[in-house]
Amino acid sequence: AESKHLGALTYLQLGETRMKRDGIDALHESDLPGRLTHLGLGWNSPGVTNLHRFLQNENLTDITHLDLAHTRVGDIGAEILAYSDNQHRLECLYLGGSSVHMTGAKELATSARFRDLRVLDLSSNGITDKIFSLLDQGHEFEQLRILDLRFNRITEQVARAFEESGALPSIEKIILGKQVNVWGAKEQHGW
Repeated sequence: AESKHLGALTYLQLGETRMKRDGIDALHESDLPGRLTHLGLGWNSPGVTNLHRFLQNENLTDITHLDLAHTRVGDIGAEILAYSDNQHRLECLYLGGSSVHMTGAKELATSARFRDLRVLDLSSNGITDKIFSLLDQGHEFEQLRILDLRFNRITEQVARAFEESGALPSIEKIILGKQVNVWGAKEQHGW
């Protein structure tokens, strides 16, 4: 990541590279390109402390697409994202299978940092029907179009009632069950 040729890089996909804490540390200490907009770290084990330090990197302020799926960052990782000064431009956030439960979902739903978020993947976590009351109260996701809640403890009846309530008028799709695969959603929204 220290090559002169990386200066114009906008897309960095490091998912499934078996990167652990030391890899995240090396990335943090490198000269990441300042125009990076897409960062994929899914299916790695960055560790929450290292992820927190890494997300504070001054060259990561333009990130619009962040994939942390299956990283097990948990509720603490969600809280870090919710209060990170650098991640205020996120449009797509993938946290599927990352051990984010209702505590982390609450941090995300009530953070003013996600007003431009269009896609939120919370699939395969410990999310319950209570997510809808959080979303209804917070109204922070002003641009949210796709909410992926597959493989959680969500009842279809409650999800449909929320969608029909118009609490978040921007919502186009709430994904439950096995309706759409994640890659299709990512492709629709510029990943």
